[in-house]
Amino acid sequence: MAGKELFYAAKSNLRIFQICIYLLILVAFFKGAENPCKTQTAAQTSFVSSSCSSSQTKSNSSKMSNQERTYIMVKPDGVERGLVGRILTRFEQKGYKLCSLQMMQPSKSLLEEHYKDLAKKPFFPGLIKYMSSAPVVGMVWAGKDAVKTGRKILGATNPLDSEPGTIRGDYCIDVSQNLCHGSDSVESAEREISLWFPAGVCDYQRKYDSFIYE
Repeated sequence: MAGKELFYAAKSNLRIFQICIYLLILVAFFKGAENPCKTQTAAQTSFVSSSCSSSQTKSNSSKMSNQERTYIMVKPDGVERGLVGRILTRFEQKGYKLCSLQMMQPSKSLLEEHYKDLAKKPFFPGLIKYMSSAPVVGMVWAGKDAVKTGRKILGATNPLDSEPGTIRGDYCIDVSQNLCHGSDSVESAEREISLWFPAGVCDYQRKYDSFIYE
């Protein structure tokens, strides 16, 4: 009897040992299966984070490019003919943001500084006299490619070369009475804005830009 009892006791202990080994294998298996999931989740998180970061960078870059500024000035003939509103409307309808607007009678020194690149041209004295003959209206517009597109809206310097649909193509004939001035480069625009608006311009976030830009 003692031998049988020892046999059954040993057999029972072996069974318990086997169960413990089995449980340890199951625990190890589930831990191993859990780790790849964590690794994958981390990779996915990294990818999403990277994508969001890339998207944010692209968004910030896009916003910065949408803030390019240009200086547009309605000359004395445009003011005298009552075309200020029509000229302003072209830029508004295009989608550009108006940052500043001012009517003023410019001084000779201001005009000479503005047109200093033309100082040696034979028509310079006549240009200054013409620009001093009546008030002008200066405007600052901001938006994507504002300088380049702004000049397209105005049309060619010589109205006879301007396409129909442009401001000069629709409203004037002679180059000496071509209604408006537009900055010819981003650098020139910033210089002219500082010159004509030394106190600065209004910088604000327009709510409906999401309907204009991607």
